[in-house]
Amino acid sequence: IVGIGASAGGIQALQEFFRHVTEHSNMAYVVILHLSPDHDSELASILAQEARIPVTVVKSKVPIKQNNIYVVPPDRHLRMEGDDIAVSPNVNVEERRAPVDIFFRSLADHHGPRAISVILSGTGANGSMGLKRIKERGGACFVQNPKEAEFNEMPRNAIATELVDEVLMVSEIPSRLVAYRD
Repeated sequence: IVGIGASAGGIQALQEFFRHVTEHSNMAYVVILHLSPDHDSELASILAQEARIPVTVVKSKVPIKQNNIYVVPPDRHLRMEGDDIAVSPNVNVEERRAPVDIFFRSLADHHGPRAISVILSGTGANGSMGLKRIKERGGACFVQNPKEAEFNEMPRNAIATELVDEVLMVSEIPSRLVAYRD
């Protein structure tokens, strides 16, 4: 299971990423976009135009399936519960400020070495704490090259943890995920 973190400035990076995901990667992709709570996200429809696999906005608890993309709705956060993705409203400050970290930690706790984190373009440090848990549990972390990122704070903060497996151009990440999985 691949958790992908970005902020609103990462939409172009997400589009590029999913242009390179094949129909049969045999991985599930969960996109956590750090958005303003009142932002009406069109992310699912934007990604559906680029992706060759189905894109679903998670509105209730759903089983995760390979070769699918799952997107967090605005003003919500996602958690793994076994092989399901659960959605909850953002109630406290951490849930609003760190949805990527929350998801990465639950992904690590439920899927250990099968958890993969990807950090793309975005502002702030969201994702850096969660990727630490993924690495502690034997998973992997791939980060967009900050030189390519429209907003390089999230990639730079992830790299600063010194736990990142590889720093790559966005177009290279999907094939590296497949190679890592194999």
